Amino acid sequence: MSIAYTTWQNHLKMADEALSTGNLDMAHVALQLALQVVEEIEHNADLKAYTLIMQGRCSWSRGDLESARVVYQKAAEVAASPEQAATACHDLARLYHQLGDFQSCEQYFNYAIYARSCQFGDNSEPVEALRKDLASLTAQTQTQNKAQPASSASALLTRWQQALENAELEHRQGNLESFDRFAALALELGKLCGKDTPEYCNTLHQLASLLSCQGRIREAERNLLEAYGIKMGKLGAGHASLAETTLELSVLYFNNSLLEKAEPWAKRTVQILESISPFDSKELACALNNLAVLYHSREDYGKAEPLYQRALVMKQNLFGPGDIETINLMRGYADLLQRTGRLEEAEQMERMASGVLSGAYAVQPEISESREEYIPI
Repeated sequence: MSIAYTTWQNHLKMADEALSTGNLDMAHVALQLALQVVEEIEHNADLKAYTLIMQGRCSWSRGDLESARVVYQKAAEVAASPEQAATACHDLARLYHQLGDFQSCEQYFNYAIYARSCQFGDNSEPVEALRKDLASLTAQTQTQNKAQPASSASALLTRWQQALENAELEHRQGNLESFDRFAALALELGKLCGKDTPEYCNTLHQLASLLSCQGRIREAERNLLEAYGIKMGKLGAGHASLAETTLELSVLYFNNSLLEKAEPWAKRTVQILESISPFDSKELACALNNLAVLYHSREDYGKAEPLYQRALVMKQNLFGPGDIETINLMRGYADLLQRTGRLEEAEQMERMASGVLSGAYAVQPEISESREEYIPI
C-alpha cells in the first residue's frame, strides 16, 4: 500500500467525520486534499470518481448546486467501473431534477440504469430500483407541471435572478472563483428558461459586462456573439434588441483598443437604429457619437466630422445645450476641429461647451487626452 493511498484514505476519513458532525466546510477542505493526493496513485480512476462523488454530495449539502453538478459530471467521465459510473450518474440525475432540468434528469437516469445493467444484469434488483426511482420522479414532475406550471416558472425565474445577483456580488467583492460558479449557474438556469428567451440573452449580456471588467475579453466576446446569433435567428436583422448586442460588441472592442474589430459593429448599430425609426432618438444620437469617436481615435477625421455634426444636432434637439452628453460631444468635436487646423471653429465650439457647462464632466481615461467619449446607450 503506497503512502499516497494511505494519505488519501486519511483525508476521506477526515471528510466523513466532518460530514457526520455537519462541518461541511471542513469536509470540503478534506475532500479537496484527497483529490490532490489521488492524482499520485496509480490506476486511480475509480478512486478519483469516488472522491468526486463525495465532493458533489458535500457541495450539494452546502447549497452550491453548480459546483455539485460540475464534479458529478467529472466523476461520471473518469469512472472506470460501472459501479462508480452508475453512482455518479444517479446523483447527477437527482440533482438535475432539483434544478428543474427534467430532460437531463432522465438522460442521466438512463445512463445509471445502463451502468447498473452492465454490473448486475438488466433484470436485477438495483436496476429495478433505479427504474422505480425514475418512474416516481417522472410522475412527480408531471403532477407538478399540471398543478403549478406558473409557480414553477416563477420559481425558476427567481432562482435565475438570484444567481445573477450573486455573480455580480462576488464580482464586486473580487471572489472570482465564486463568481464563476454563480455565473455558470445563471447560464444553466437561463438555458432552462429557453435559449431563445430574453432571460438567457440577458444572462449572456450581464456576464459579458462583468467578464470584460475582469479582463476576460475572449469570454465576454463569446457571450455577446452567442447572444447576437440567438437574436438574429429569432428576431431578425433589424430588431432593436439586436442593436443592444452590436453596441456592446463595439464597446468591448473599443475599450480594448481593437478599433478595427469595433468599427463594423458600431456601424451596424447605427444602421439598425436608423432603420427602426426616421425620427431622432437618444439611442441613435449615442450610436452616431460612438462611431464618430471611433473614427476620431483612428485620426480618420473626414469620417468622424459628419457623424459628430448629426449627433450634435440630435442631442441639442432632444436634450438641449446644457445636457452633459451634449457638452461632452461638443468638446470631442472641438478637439477634432483643433486637430484639423480649424482653430477659430474649435475655439467657438469650446466656448459653446464652456458657456453651458455647469459642473465637472467625465471622459473615459483611455481617450481623455483627446476629450472624446464613447457612450453606452
